[in-house]
Amino acid sequence: MARNNGIHTNILFRREVIAKLYLQGYTVRKIPELLAIHKPPILSRQTGGNLSKSIIAKDLEVLREQWREKSTEFIGEQVAEELATLRLTQHEAWKRGDLDNVLKAHDRIAKLLGTNAPARRELSGPGGGPVEITSFTPEQAADLMRHLIPERAEDDE
Repeated sequence: MARNNGIHTNILFRREVIAKLYLQGYTVRKIPELLAIHKPPILSRQTGGNLSKSIIAKDLEVLREQWREKSTEFIGEQVAEELATLRLTQHEAWKRGDLDNVLKAHDRIAKLLGTNAPARRELSGPGGGPVEITSFTPEQAADLMRHLIPERAEDDE
């Protein structure tokens, strides 16, 4: 058990160093060379040589997943704090009778939560049913146009 714990600690240390190098802009190709000259050197347990690029890539994959999880947690915390601040602001505005700031806080809360989506506008027929589309002959269309736009009918004559 102690051996596995030591291996786990070594992997965590290796990933920490790989993360620092990667974030400094070093590539997956260059990182194994830099790990070999690191103090203490970080080498392959199997070969005693440089770590393979596939090990580096796998470690980076694990690190990226951890970073995504942490960023999601951080964003959630930031949203929660901003929401608490806005609700307090809104509550204080209510107590003062400041309707303008109540509504501003309400709008900011809606934007923060994404609940202010644009309203959908849909056309519908009678009783909310489908819109009936009727085709016209050219003569019927011309007759309809004469009724809808009387001055146009006079120009045609």
